Amino acid sequence: MDINSMTGSENANTSLKNVLLIEDDEYCAYTILKLLSKDFNIVHKFNGSEGIQETGNNMYDLLLLDIGLKDMKGTDVLKEIKNIPGYENTPSIAVTAFAMLGDKDRFLDGGFNYYISKPFSIAEFKKLINTALASHSKE
Repeated sequence: MDINSMTGSENANTSLKNVLLIEDDEYCAYTILKLLSKDFNIVHKFNGSEGIQETGNNMYDLLLLDIGLKDMKGTDVLKEIKNIPGYENTPSIAVTAFAMLGDKDRFLDGGFNYYISKPFSIAEFKKLINTALASHSKE
């Protein structure tokens, strides 16, 4: 599967919201890209460092971050992104396999606005994204 051909802002539809996905698992990234690519301009980065660099170059309406990235923790990536001017109030969703008791609270306390554990239902995921975008578009 060639997920590189599915990402990038060069084909962006300016009427759609911009979403940045930072996910190091190729299968998970491919699945999310396929689910969201018709409704959003979605750009994918494989690691936290690339994601941080991307947010320094482009503005996104929503951040989707895996927690267990290979190069750094998703919570650390989010903290760095939130320090970039313009990203202080950008909604973020932790998309993670961490699903033990207390994990959700830990990630929300760590700065994420929302949390969803893998595997998730398509309807639940899309509803959460729409909730995040709607609630933060008022700010």
